Amino acid sequence: MDLATAQYFFGYCFVIGSVVLLLWSVIFRFAHDWHFRIAKLWFQALSVETYYAVNLAGLSAFKIAVVALFLIPFVALSLLRC
Repeated sequence: MDLATAQYFFGYCFVIGSVVLLLWSVIFRFAHDWHFRIAKLWFQALSVETYYAVNLAGLSAFKIAVVALFLIPFVALSLLRC
């Protein structure tokens, strides 16, 4: 795999990860009652506070993972190709 292919791969992965993160954030922000009802069906002992804590922790961990695993290698490969 050459540098250009790796750069495109990391770029597309970053875009896909960002779209997933944006979709999750929009659902969490604007449709939290609907999403909480669905989560409550799966986990009966789930409280609202736990729901918020789990979602915020998940959003934070996913954002860190997307940046660390896809954006940083994309930028590094972009700098190498210059």
